[in-house]
Amino acid sequence: MARAPGSGRRSRTGASGPGGTGADGSTPEGTTDAPVNAADDAMKRSPATALVAYAQALSMQVPVADADLALLIEAVVSDRAERAALLTALGRVNDRDVRIIVADLLRSRAADLVELSEEFGNRDSAWGVWTQRLGATLFVFALGGVIAGSIAGLGAVAAVAAPLVLVGAASWGRLRLMRRRARHRKRADQAESLAKAIGDLP
Repeated sequence: MARAPGSGRRSRTGASGPGGTGADGSTPEGTTDAPVNAADDAMKRSPATALVAYAQALSMQVPVADADLALLIEAVVSDRAERAALLTALGRVNDRDVRIIVADLLRSRAADLVELSEEFGNRDSAWGVWTQRLGATLFVFALGGVIAGSIAGLGAVAAVAAPLVLVGAASWGRLRLMRRRARHRKRADQAESLAKAIGDLP
């Protein structure tokens, strides 16, 4: 049955025929029939673009999961190219509220990271130092027993080795805590610096 003039599905430019859909409903090669999906794919590829989209959603009172925001901010602040992409994207946004929201999100995340960093420091002081001291004390007592002859044979080996294992485990645990503390502090500084750069945008 013949198609009535103007009844075909239109392309993004508003014209049917070339650049639109054929008589069988197919999309010609080289045209895009779903620009929204393309934009979604772009956001999935770019944490910076996704963070701007989340900020735009928040400006319209759309709820956003805190866990998603934390992951996006981590991906942006830890990568130099993503930081530059975020500044470029925000420079093109006409809504100043979006910039303010992104800067606020970055500062809020920085505060959370500082708090986590301090928590790791407290764990190190309360657990790591105490465990190392305990291991060293036990080693001294065990060594004293071996020298005095009160501990001999396999008992002497175990008495000396156990505190050394404890000290080694404590040292390894403290090293992990220190690295995590340093990483969180670095991310906090990067987030604060990026928020300041956003505030300096023209």
